[in-house]
Amino acid sequence: MFEKIETYILKEKSERIKHIDLFEKCIEIGGIDSREYRALLAHYVKTTIPSGYKIILCHKCNNGKCSNPKHLYWGTPKENTQDSIENGTHVNGWKIFEEKIGKEEAIKFRKEISSKGGKAKRKRKEISLDQIENYKKSIIEIEKNWGWIQKVAKQLKTSHTTIRRFINEHMKEYKI
Repeated sequence: MFEKIETYILKEKSERIKHIDLFEKCIEIGGIDSREYRALLAHYVKTTIPSGYKIILCHKCNNGKCSNPKHLYWGTPKENTQDSIENGTHVNGWKIFEEKIGKEEAIKFRKEISSKGGKAKRKRKEISLDQIENYKKSIIEIEKNWGWIQKVAKQLKTSHTTIRRFINEHMKEYKI
């Protein structure tokens, strides 16, 4: 009998991670992350599959590509963040933002948000003609399989959102 995920998540975390065995190796079946293996975990721990973002797939092994059900558990975003802090892999979004646009610009942006009640938008950077040609070349050359936009973004050291916007503005034939 499968237990409803809404009931299962109310159990203590210690109860929900009883099945964890980190002595077994990670199983990396492919893909950027293992969210598509939620059904595998649900079957393994005999629960239903959650919908929405209140219950997520957490990796006790700290390997986002792992799909070994003995390394995965159902948790909350808060528990997932606590795990990453404990493992020393937590990424501070503000620090990434500072590195991307510079500390002074980030502070200006924060002040602008505060003065407008949290509704400021950062202006997009203009891209040069050389960058446009470079973006187009990368988009045309890459094989269009699962995750190709993320691969192009990584290659060009930018975000997938920037690549999506670029495609929508400059390359209508690849419209997403």
